[in-house]
Order: sequence, then structure tokens, then C-alpha cells
Amino acid sequence: MKVIEFLGMPRAGKTEQIGRLCKYLESKGLSSKVIADREIEKEINCSPAQAFEYNILFFKKILEKTVLAEKSNKYAVLILDRGFFDAQAWFDMEYERRKITKQELKEAFLFLEPLQKKYADLAIMMIINPETTFERYEKKGERSLTDDYVMTREYIQQLYEAYLRLKKKLAKKISMLIIDGTLSAEKIEQGIKKKIESII
Repeated sequence: MKVIEFLGMPRAGKTEQIGRLCKYLESKGLSSKVIADREIEKEINCSPAQAFEYNILFFKKILEKTVLAEKSNKYAVLILDRGFFDAQAWFDMEYERRKITKQELKEAFLFLEPLQKKYADLAIMMIINPETTFERYEKKGERSLTDDYVMTREYIQQLYEAYLRLKKKLAKKISMLIIDGTLSAEKIEQGIKKKIESII
């Protein structure tokens, strides 16, 4: 089972591209499963303001569902809508905001490191700047359970900076595709398809 992780800024277009990718894989006769972040959010019983506890629970839920998909032997491709590389940016950002301690950050990275090695056939990072994030947020009117905590100017700016740091760290470590989320959906789709062909 190949594992493809989508990560990056809120409202960058990940969900739309995941939908397009699933249709493409189906056209190739490949079964796929998506583990969606918004579905995981519904299963978490603590506030995102409890930064360490919330994120550990969130990514442990993703791990549980990833292992179940792996054991089922039903899927050629598993798609993570936020996975274990994405987690690194969120923990890093919360540490910079002084919402988690240095020891908690260390614990988080010890949890993530083996998972990043095991479930990492391709990472697709979609980047847009904070201003574009808010423009799309206001225009689309879509809301998620964590928006009251996440969708502030300060938070989004710090998250953007965390993704830029992560991009530099991961560039030489894994197969990664960096995408400008302001490009047309069709152009992004073509770029993803081209990259996907090298791993499936």
C-alpha cells in the first residue's frame, strides 16, 4: 500500500485535489482510501486550545486508521488529508507560540519520527500565503470544528512560517511535491498526476 500525504495551509485546496486524485486512481484501476482531517476532528473530545493533548490525540487517531487500512489489504493507495509530516509543522508552531513545552515537543517528535519513515511514499505540500487563506475562508464560508481557535491572523501567520521551516527540513529527506495553491485546480491536478505516476 502506497501512502500519499497532503499537507499545508488551510484553504490551500487540499480537499479538492484529494477528490480529483481519487478519481484519477480509480481510472487506473487502483483502489484508494482517504483519511480526512475533518472526520478526525469530530472524534476528538478536547479543545484545540489544549495544544499538546489535542494534537497527540488527533494524530494517534490518524495512526489507528492508517494501521487498519494497512491490515485490511483492500487499498492500493492510502491518502492522508494531514498526516505525520503535517503534524511536525503543527507541533513546531505550537511550541513557537509557547503553547507546548520543549519536553512535549520532544515527545511529539519521538512519536512522529518512525511514522514518517514508515508512511512516506509521497508528501504533497500545498502553500498559500496567510492573506489568501483568509480571502478564501471568507469567500467560501466553510467552517470546521477548529476554526474558532485556528482562524486568527496571528495563528495563520505562525502556521505559514512553520510550513516554510518544514519545507526546508524535508526537501532532502523524502519524496515531496511543493505546490503553489494559487494555481488553477487543473494545473495543480496535472502536476500531481505527473508525480504520482512515478510511485504507483
